[in-house]
Amino acid sequence: MTPASVVLCSGLGLTCAVWDRVRLGLSAAPGAYRVTCVDRPGLDGTIPPPEPTTLAAEVARVTRCIATSAEPAILVGHSMAGFIVEAFARTHPTATRGVVLLDSSVEPEPRPGSPWRTRNRVVLGRWGVDRPRWGLRWGTALLEDAAYA
Repeated sequence: MTPASVVLCSGLGLTCAVWDRVRLGLSAAPGAYRVTCVDRPGLDGTIPPPEPTTLAAEVARVTRCIATSAEPAILVGHSMAGFIVEAFARTHPTATRGVVLLDSSVEPEPRPGSPWRTRNRVVLGRWGVDRPRWGLRWGTALLEDAAYA
């Protein structure tokens, strides 16, 4: 029997190192689990993406991470990564065995971001103001693109 796959997704600004003890525990559990952790670019010394990321890009990163597994995965999302895990589960229901949200929130009826905010981003981008200085890597782009297929 193939061990269940567990995908761990860290909260904002955290690396896979926060999951070390969890990974050890799951790997040593009876029946053991195949544990994978998703690190985002720009963390732990890696080069940050040139543009703010989107929720779709984060879901694609999780998809690539579990593409090698033939079985659906149990996804664990901490804090902000709860949005990523939820979006993955909504868009890939057959690849999702279960969802665990740790200190996260869920949007009961997700919808696209405000058209006014999108327009403002375009205008500010033309003026050379590409994104706010807080949240250089993530800002609000990740959460505002929370439109699910």
